[in-house]
Amino acid sequence: MTQRINRRRWLTLCGTGGVVSLTGCVGGDDGGTENPTSSETDANGDEASGNSETNDEDGITIRHNTRTGRYVFEGGYAQALEDGGDPDRFIWDVQSLDGYDATVEATFIEDSMFGDEESMSLTASPDVPEASLADPYQIGDGDDISELLSTRMVERWFPGYMLGEVDLETLAVGAEIDGRMGVSFDVIDTETYAGIEGYVLEEWLAGEEYLGNYCLSPEHAMVIAGEEYEEYIDGVGYRLELVEYEE
Repeated sequence: MTQRINRRRWLTLCGTGGVVSLTGCVGGDDGGTENPTSSETDANGDEASGNSETNDEDGITIRHNTRTGRYVFEGGYAQALEDGGDPDRFIWDVQSLDGYDATVEATFIEDSMFGDEESMSLTASPDVPEASLADPYQIGDGDDISELLSTRMVERWFPGYMLGEVDLETLAVGAEIDGRMGVSFDVIDTETYAGIEGYVLEEWLAGEEYLGNYCLSPEHAMVIAGEEYEEYIDGVGYRLELVEYEE
């Protein structure tokens, strides 16, 4: 990856990031499941059974939930992983959908000598206040995902402040997206993780300083991989990726 200039310490945006994707991204093998944003409702406006089938006038964002299934992520400091260290694991188990609200069992397993594990049950919903710099990780009514995940992992997986309100279906490879506070995103490519395809976004400060990247699937409305760039090592400091998905 070509870097325009090394990243300087980005103190003002600690704990934030961004994600976007493109129209038509195909997820894992879903047996031909329709895109929930284009499916029909019945005559009474009720949703069809199965995956979320409601339309959303504001578009699909990373706050929406469009698929049931069990997502397993691994994350950690790049050097430690390269040296053979065990990654942290995050399991996002979407058990049912009611429109774009999801009933979820979330588990974080920290790499430690004690094998620490924490879990929380929640309803993830797009119907929450818009994220702010001070409160970027509200994923449902009263539920803050940062209460479960490590700081670096939540920054990569749920960067709700910078681009959390962007309609994921409006983007395409080659798009340039303006974020907040001088941050922008270039949609450069596609990658596939655990059978799910996503679009790669490079993150830049002031159009010159490379901050990292995200890979996001619009089919699943979710970040499926990401890397944070570190100036002091002139390389990737932290890495997150989806390693398993089961419908």
